[in-house]
Amino acid sequence: MADDSQVTIGRAELESMIRRAVQEGSRSSSPALSHSEIEALVRETVASTVDEICLKLGVDYREPLVLQRNLQTLDAWVKTMDSVKKRTLASSLGLLLLGLAGVLVLGLRAWIGRGP
Repeated sequence: MADDSQVTIGRAELESMIRRAVQEGSRSSSPALSHSEIEALVRETVASTVDEICLKLGVDYREPLVLQRNLQTLDAWVKTMDSVKKRTLASSLGLLLLGLAGVLVLGLRAWIGRGP
């Protein structure tokens, strides 16, 4: 068998190994797979899971510098959007208060008798 760090297996072989492990494990208490087979099974499962998740997210993790730049850009964009939301809220609140103050001043003028 090849070096454990270089072990790769196909999907059909992976499914066969799992089936064999389940069948043999139910018949005896001894381990159904060797240590290197279990390691290969885990590595392949983790690799395919990471590939699938990254594919769904549209991320190519094989180019770490590009990924890092993309994540930095995304982080900056999120911070900018948060800042815009805060400033928009503050501006809207300020305009609302200014409008209420204007209505109050006009109401006081009309009440006192010095109409607009």
